[in-house]
Amino acid sequence: MSLLDECGGHTQQYHFHERLSCLYEEVGGHSPRIGTMSDGTPLYGKWENFATGELPLLDACGGPFGVTG
Repeated sequence: MSLLDECGGHTQQYHFHERLSCLYEEVGGHSPRIGTMSDGTPLYGKWENFATGELPLLDACGGPFGVTG
């Protein structure tokens, strides 16, 4: 059994399971790049445009479709 912190992460090489929004402020437009996956693909926050509540278009695998900020 493992305990998660307030951001949904835990130790043994700290990593997240939820609430990646702890890595960035939810303000303005496009969420910033918050990491890089093991295959080199950039990882961005949740929002296409936070100010308008716009979420990004996602492909069939749940990845962003189109230009990223």
